[in-house]
Amino acid sequence: MSPRILFAFGLCAFLSWNGTGKAWGSDRGPGSLFNEATMLYGKQQYGAAAAQFDSLIRQGYQNPVVYYDAGNAFYQSGRLGASIYYLEKARALDPVNPYINSNLSFVRQHLADHVEALPTLFFLRWKQDLTDLIPANGWVILSLILFWLLVGVLGVRLSRKGSSTWVGWGIGITACLLAISFTSAISRYRQVTDPGFAIVMQTEVPVRNAPDPGSPDAFDMHEGLKVQVLDTAGNWDKIRMDDGRTGWVQTQGIRNL
Repeated sequence: MSPRILFAFGLCAFLSWNGTGKAWGSDRGPGSLFNEATMLYGKQQYGAAAAQFDSLIRQGYQNPVVYYDAGNAFYQSGRLGASIYYLEKARALDPVNPYINSNLSFVRQHLADHVEALPTLFFLRWKQDLTDLIPANGWVILSLILFWLLVGVLGVRLSRKGSSTWVGWGIGITACLLAISFTSAISRYRQVTDPGFAIVMQTEVPVRNAPDPGSPDAFDMHEGLKVQVLDTAGNWDKIRMDDGRTGWVQTQGIRNL
């Protein structure tokens, strides 16, 4: 069984049951839509499969597996922008998943724009790699555990006069770990809910020097490119590319992650 099928099978089993343990009926619930989409994908009806996955997502079922399969279906149907969009959404929820990262890198190779990113400071890369290791909920749980552990160590310190040096070290280490865990939880939450990035959804989008249709074109962007959204003015967004170039685009040409 291929990795993609294995990856999808777990969600299929999950969506086949609701919170009370009862199977979803035949009223086109999430399990029904997912099964239909998977069968359409297997029959190489990629456009129809993509539409089914998209319908499932619009019903509120935001799961990395659904996003992953939607990204694959949109790629097979030739819609690179939607493919990148959903694979990026999958990666935001499961950033260390090798299948998601592999497929995202593969689709990016087919984009018209290949932008060389500006170098990132090494400690910022380390921070991002650390943050990506655990989902947001995992960081929250770890923060709660460390908080109560810190309370316990502080209780020992206060209840025992002249407590040993290891208690002081324990307080310091636990406090540092709590700070790291808490900031990582906030970072992961923002990464999922408001990442501040968007995907170019149209074949070609002109980038202008000012938020005005009459402003000269600075350069063009093409479908699938990921950009940072810096500001909004009416139906215009100010964007920045990985190489540092900035400009204004009409909001309809991009889709916020």
